[in-house]
Amino acid sequence: MSRRLGTSATIIPAVGYGTMGIGGYFQRDDSDDVNAVATIRQAVELGLTVIDTAEGYGAGHGEEVVGQAIAPLRQRVVLASKFAPEHSGRQQIVAACDASLRRLAVDRIDLYQMHWPSADVAFADTLAGLADLVAAGKIGAIGLGNVTAGQLTRLLALAGELPIVAVQQEYSVFEPFAEQAVLPLCRHHGLTLIAYSPLGTGRLGKLAPARLAALEDFCRQRNLTPAQALLDWTVRHPQVCAIPMTRSPRHLADNARVHGELLSAADHLALAALLAPTVLEVDVAAIRVAGTLSGKAYTSLEQARANGHGLSPSPSQLAETLKKDTLLKPVKVRADGKGGYELYEGQLRYWAWRIAHDDSLPIIAQVDNNGDGHASSQHMEVS
Repeated sequence: MSRRLGTSATIIPAVGYGTMGIGGYFQRDDSDDVNAVATIRQAVELGLTVIDTAEGYGAGHGEEVVGQAIAPLRQRVVLASKFAPEHSGRQQIVAACDASLRRLAVDRIDLYQMHWPSADVAFADTLAGLADLVAAGKIGAIGLGNVTAGQLTRLLALAGELPIVAVQQEYSVFEPFAEQAVLPLCRHHGLTLIAYSPLGTGRLGKLAPARLAALEDFCRQRNLTPAQALLDWTVRHPQVCAIPMTRSPRHLADNARVHGELLSAADHLALAALLAPTVLEVDVAAIRVAGTLSGKAYTSLEQARANGHGLSPSPSQLAETLKKDTLLKPVKVRADGKGGYELYEGQLRYWAWRIAHDDSLPIIAQVDNNGDGHASSQHMEVS
């Protein structure tokens, strides 16, 4: 089932194609370029015509690969790219877009998106740069990425007549937190929610055996793969377009069958009951930072305030936002067996929350008690 991109005249499919990892992740990797070009072209041929990339993918090489892939198919593609937070100033945005246009070998990006909001640049300056690009015809429409409900509201209030049509956010049955505020705001303002990581970034492979068996049985009864069921759940709202990434031709073909109507409304509820995470309010003093993907962990408020690892935004900068706003999404913790918790994802949000509220408020946390991101205790509703 197709839908409009925001309130624009552009028609998009329920499922597109995300290219994180194409051309490398945070560094250039051209070892698989030939296959990547073929995969992107197959995605377009199958109707997955929203192709999403970013200047940061493969240090820019991701855009080069996408540009090569779509060159003979340009008129069939809704091309989306993103600028990095460090390029959020008015002049920096224009320069970043020009560089993306060169790498993509196109004269216009259909949807140009904020990858993450910058803590160092006023929203008015960012919007001014985007307005310059719209006026120059270099971009068709604007998207906002990884914004809280409060940030989205403030940006829209400043935007005037700018063609903001989409919000890009992590959203899946494993990460349904956009449903609390961001998705309702998208509905109210006529925006499309572009859902990245709609399959839970590898969470399927980490399910506890009993939960995995239940999911497989659920899908077998409906003649679907688990990935198709999860995608269908994500795009059941007509405001949502999912952009899963796969290098598998078979998985591409499976994804192309999904339109939000393969499962019934009752099935969608059953899938959420089976897989949705447990979320609790947890005392911040009961949480210990166990580590981070980057290896740059802070173990005390003093270290977090000093920001010796140079996190951007810093915990103190994000704390200023959290004094008047909500968390983008819960932090992730697991029971430590001693009555407390280990934090394994969301360090920046954790320290910023503590700084913002002087340890006086519990933090919203997704609690993993059985190894697959789900807890057995009573959970808080998230949708």
